[in-house]
Amino acid sequence: MEPGGVWCYATRAALPAPEGGFGQAARGVLRVMAGSNGDKPVGPADLEAIAARCEAATAGPWDVLDDPLVDTAWVNAATPEDDKPIALFDYRSGPDNKVNAAFVAAARSDVPLLLDLVNSLSRRIEELVEANNREVAARIEANRRLQEALARFGAAPDRPGETE
Repeated sequence: MEPGGVWCYATRAALPAPEGGFGQAARGVLRVMAGSNGDKPVGPADLEAIAARCEAATAGPWDVLDDPLVDTAWVNAATPEDDKPIALFDYRSGPDNKVNAAFVAAARSDVPLLLDLVNSLSRRIEELVEANNREVAARIEANRRLQEALARFGAAPDRPGETE
């Protein structure tokens, strides 16, 4: 078995360690999993850019001001110190303007919450990957010691197809 590799019981073969170690391989998988439909991986720089846009935008919460008698809808800041309009939705039908305005107004509060969730889950995934890496490394070391002990005592390895 290649140093740093791992014994795969499913294939009954020794597999090399992933290039860059097990942690690097796991982080690569996480970047792909985070992509939008697998098209573009989302990395830390992307999340930082989203957070910067949130920070730069007018503070929330935002509200929708609309009148059932007109087709337009306004998104306004909903704080006592700032109640000025942020956006006017005017170029589509009344129902479209109102649902689009509601989406944009909610996004001001939703996006920071989702960023917090992504960051929290990313930290937890990293913790689990590192714990798994430690477990794999411990098993590899235990297997190496077992093989050394078996070789010292002249016992045959317990893996089918291996020769001494």
